[in-house]
Amino acid sequence: MFALSVTLLVVSLDVPRDFQGLAAAFQHLPAFAVCFVFLIWIWYTNFLFHRRFGLEDALTVTLTAMQLFLILAYIYPLKFLGTWLLEGMFPGII
Repeated sequence: MFALSVTLLVVSLDVPRDFQGLAAAFQHLPAFAVCFVFLIWIWYTNFLFHRRFGLEDALTVTLTAMQLFLILAYIYPLKFLGTWLLEGMFPGII
């Protein structure tokens, strides 16, 4: 699920047709890195939670599935937030 989330962050609706388009796509790499760090942080805390308590019952599986659904639902707002934060901190980087 996290791999799908990262894929959704990277993939856009259009493919660059020339070098300028490719260079413009790489300008969004810092925002992708911020989003990637957020996703890894969520994954790691989820991993530690399940490892520490050994929860594998139906309620925990259901709650984890809901958490993964929310992560996928918020991928594009997360991408927007990462771009917005970097643009605010470093004007002209994107």
